[in-house]
Amino acid sequence: MASMGVYIIRWEAIEQLLSPDTGTDFGKHVIPSAIHSHRVFAYPFSGYWEDIGTIKAYYDANLALTDPQPQFGLYDPTLRLFTRPRFLPGASMREVYLKRAMICAGSRLEHGAVEHSVLGTRTVTKSGIKIIDSVVCGADFFETPESLELNREIGRPDVGIGGDTVIRRAIIDKNARIGYGVRIDPADNVPDHDGDGYAVRDGIVIVEKDAVIPDGAVLPA
Repeated sequence: MASMGVYIIRWEAIEQLLSPDTGTDFGKHVIPSAIHSHRVFAYPFSGYWEDIGTIKAYYDANLALTDPQPQFGLYDPTLRLFTRPRFLPGASMREVYLKRAMICAGSRLEHGAVEHSVLGTRTVTKSGIKIIDSVVCGADFFETPESLELNREIGRPDVGIGGDTVIRRAIIDKNARIGYGVRIDPADNVPDHDGDGYAVRDGIVIVEKDAVIPDGAVLPA
């Protein structure tokens, strides 16, 4: 990224600035408003920075992590990375083809293919999946045997991605339940719209958090 200014606002002023009338975007609303009413300072910054204020920007920034030499190098030994320890097991993959993929801890993948995608913590997939150009946020928990048995009783998909499912150009939010034989594959010219448990923005399908996508569903519908 090109050099940019980083703005510093005193903490005591934050509560005043984050009023409902100020707006929701720091770059467009909060900081410009603060300049007229508070002492705001800036200094040059030449490190990595991306504005992920839109779905497309969030999607692109995440997939950029799979580049051979990403601008934001998570494995840079000089980089200090602050994260919450989750004490999860390493990712388990059985007969899975991977190409430009990042698979996070606690994930369990069966036979399938993952290309140009990021799979978050505790992502679980069944046999025959294909995930391309997608961000899968994973899950906040592992399902217990009792929960899995309940899923069978009520006909609910497990948390994760069912077998024989194709996902392309999508963002799958946390704890989504995607059934077997699902196809998420937006056309190039698909318009923005909202559906049952999902939305389309900028040609990207976003499956909502905790959404249930039944077996055989095709998105966008």
